[in-house]
Amino acid sequence: MNKILIIDDDNLFTDAKVVSWKLNFKLDLVSIDNWKDGVAAIRKNNYEGIILDVKCKKDKQSLPDEKIGIQMLKEVLGHFDKTNSDVPVVVWTNYPNQKEMWQRTGVLETFSRDIKIFTKTEEDEIKLVNLLKEAVGTSNRNFYIKKYDDAYTILQNRISKKIADSF
Repeated sequence: MNKILIIDDDNLFTDAKVVSWKLNFKLDLVSIDNWKDGVAAIRKNNYEGIILDVKCKKDKQSLPDEKIGIQMLKEVLGHFDKTNSDVPVVVWTNYPNQKEMWQRTGVLETFSRDIKIFTKTEEDEIKLVNLLKEAVGTSNRNFYIKKYDDAYTILQNRISKKIADSF
């Protein structure tokens, strides 16, 4: 089962999602409620996807803050950039105009890759799950291509790129 990390301070929300995503989408959602513990978990474990809330706590004692969420997002992206990982990182927020606000203020331009932003609605939840499943499939495929690069190259050269890509 694909393991997805969600860093969100709303424990009631994430606890419900952990159960519903396992039952409905066959995704193993792991929940952490603050930046410090979340980033430590990312460095220690292998997740196939990362979901971040915009307003997040720096640690268990602090209050949620959008500035912390932006810093956390930059740190997570920086970690994956350094490790050359294509793990999908998305934002899931209660604020319906978050993307527009970040575009208007130039925040989106400060990130090292394109960030998908979803609102915590049923409709966006389905879009988010579909994006994660698709991205996880691509990420897994890229991992194995890198891991077995020699065999992939042989398949490309001996058979065809189209057939090699189907493995």
